Amino acid sequence: MEELTEVKEENFKLNASVSHTNELNSKVEKKVKKINLQKKDLKRTCSRENYWREKYRKLEQSENDLKYTEKDVTRFLDEITRLKTLHEENNERIRHLNENIDSLKLQNENLSKIQQGLFYDEHTRTYVPEMHICVYSLLNSHVTTENVSKVIESVLKLVNIFPNKLPCPSTINNWNIERGILVKKQLSSVCEEQNTTLHSDETSKYGSRWGAFATRDDSGNYKLLGLRNMATKSSQDTLDTFKEILTDINIASEDESQGGKKILTNIKNTMSDRAASEMKFNELLENYRKEVLPDIYENYNELNEESREAIDRMNNFFCGLHSLVNMAETCEKTLNEVEILHFDNKIPIQNPTFLKSGQSGTTRLILTACKSFARRGDEKNGCYGNFKTYINSFLKENNMQRVPLQPLRGNRFNILFTNAGHVYFLQNEMKDFLLKTPKSNALLSSVLFDLKEPFFLAGCKALGLISKIITTPLWHVIESKEITMSQMNKRYLTLKTFLQDCSLNLDDFIKGNITLFEDVNVKKDKVYESLVKESEIDGHVETILLVILPALLKLITKQYKDHLPGGIHENLNEREVSSVDKHNKFPERVFSYLDHILSYKPNIKTLALESHITFSLNKTNEWLKGQDNINDIIKQCRREVNLERQRFKEREMILEKRRIEKQREEFRKKDELERKRVEKLEKITNDMMFYGLWQSEERVEAELRKIETRKGKEEALKVQLRFRKDVFNQLADSNVFNFSKVPGFDEWFNVKYVEENDIYTCKLAEEFNTGDVEVIESQMACCNCLINESSFSSEQ
Repeated sequence: MEELTEVKEENFKLNASVSHTNELNSKVEKKVKKINLQKKDLKRTCSRENYWREKYRKLEQSENDLKYTEKDVTRFLDEITRLKTLHEENNERIRHLNENIDSLKLQNENLSKIQQGLFYDEHTRTYVPEMHICVYSLLNSHVTTENVSKVIESVLKLVNIFPNKLPCPSTINNWNIERGILVKKQLSSVCEEQNTTLHSDETSKYGSRWGAFATRDDSGNYKLLGLRNMATKSSQDTLDTFKEILTDINIASEDESQGGKKILTNIKNTMSDRAASEMKFNELLENYRKEVLPDIYENYNELNEESREAIDRMNNFFCGLHSLVNMAETCEKTLNEVEILHFDNKIPIQNPTFLKSGQSGTTRLILTACKSFARRGDEKNGCYGNFKTYINSFLKENNMQRVPLQPLRGNRFNILFTNAGHVYFLQNEMKDFLLKTPKSNALLSSVLFDLKEPFFLAGCKALGLISKIITTPLWHVIESKEITMSQMNKRYLTLKTFLQDCSLNLDDFIKGNITLFEDVNVKKDKVYESLVKESEIDGHVETILLVILPALLKLITKQYKDHLPGGIHENLNEREVSSVDKHNKFPERVFSYLDHILSYKPNIKTLALESHITFSLNKTNEWLKGQDNINDIIKQCRREVNLERQRFKEREMILEKRRIEKQREEFRKKDELERKRVEKLEKITNDMMFYGLWQSEERVEAELRKIETRKGKEEALKVQLRFRKDVFNQLADSNVFNFSKVPGFDEWFNVKYVEENDIYTCKLAEEFNTGDVEVIESQMACCNCLINESSFSSEQ
């Protein structure tokens, strides 16, 4: 046992010794590592010391040999300046980076709030800017005010975000007004664009008069300055409305930058239609611009006359596409006159219901055919669906997806010409369909009747050829972005020369052997092939074109006179007119959008409507997202909402006052006309009481014998005619009551009333070849035709 105990003790001591040895070994290893690290540090220190000693030795050695020249000093100074500049730039970059960091921190805080659903700050009682921008986008997408919050809530549920509060409809209405204020701030920030073009137009929608004003820069970008409700369409009211828009932009400008006035002074060109009110507006606008120029140009009054004239001058242009509408109107009138002569004043028509004053049979055929067979035609009497099914195989054979006819309603430019060609192309299919249709109505029967008249089809072919060869290529040129306004002078001259040549080469025109513009290809589709194909009615087509083409030549010579040689736009300054578009379609687009909104939201307020359209078309949402101080801009707009509403109410009160004044003026004019009419009737009645009413041939003859002078006889007969025309309202040809001067009247009167005293024959008047025997009879000798009871109106 003792040995075992000793062994255990020795074993225990051995284990303790081993443990102590291991501990010592560990300490030794740590010491070795520490010594190695210290050796490395010492080695680095020695190397560094040796490096600097050697460096110092070299510098000390070369110090005595170093010599500096003036160039060296200058170079050192430049280097110091560069380093200072670089240092300042680095400081500026650091400042920007710090600002970006602060901005990112703010965005991060906002994002964290959004992730937590904190869209509304209870302390400031405002929503985060992101909520404003979201609502702007939803309103821009035609989401109604009542459904905006519902849409936002539904979308947030997708990402498990539950908002603490969402804006109510009244708040969203205020934000809609904010959009209009944002548009004005956007416009005031882009007012420096030079040589812009003002596009203006007016229209009537639902009993109200609307005016649209937009500018276009040399890059082709449009900015809608405003869409306003006007009292009347007069030029003065149009100018007053434009002034209001510019004033609002001035108010929205920052630091009194007068953004509205700058926009006005930078307008160098105008684009409008040829309405008399628009032309007068351009004149008033130019005068108003001259009044504003001294406020913008500092040394304007010190400029010489030539420089002032260059600044004051404005170029007035007119829409080229509206000329296509005028061409259609000219062709309508000309066709009506040709048909009257061809049919001896008895143009064939089946149903007088479709008869319109001044409308040709060809135009009636095109109109009724479009109502019958075009999509969106007459819903009650038309047959678009059945007709499309009937000619489906025919359309596939001719590579057509649908019936090519378009309704005249809702279309303006070139619609008459293109539909005429399509009617001629589909004439056989329309005839066959109408003949096979078991049930017909007045509209379809009228179409079938007119389709059987060769002269009407000849008119369609003539208009179709004009569409393919003249108006469609002209339309492409006007809408081409590659052709500038200054290059249109040559095009208009080419058009004039072409129309002159066509009248002398009708065969080539009918066969399609000539083209208007060399760089504009005529679309030679199946419709074109049918138009240029020889037909039995080509004689009628030639007769119609002989009248229409000279009429078009006369029209374009008048419409484009400013661009033809000798016109005021013959030598245009390319820099000034670089912003001019060749048409005035943008206001038409605005009015189309206006019509859509009014039909989609009939109860929308005018101020909300203006804000919505201007915000959408100016792409203000994209502009706002690109601003650095979005939060400040939105805060400022939010504070101006009530003021904007107040200004709108004041504007509406002024408009209502103007409307009342206009209405009172119209009533006053009507009362004045009625007063003058009564006075005129009283005077006529008093004159008649002096002469008495001559109701028989014997009475006329006897009374004329009593009057000795020629002037007295003439006045007596005039009194009789006036009384029958104005008091009796006697039914007769209007020429019977004319008092116009005619050639040979004196000789005729002396022979008939002085020498022969015969008032019943006018043979001698025919010998004078006056061409209007009825006029002479109405002046002196036709009382006997007017006293018959049968010629009086039924009311008498």
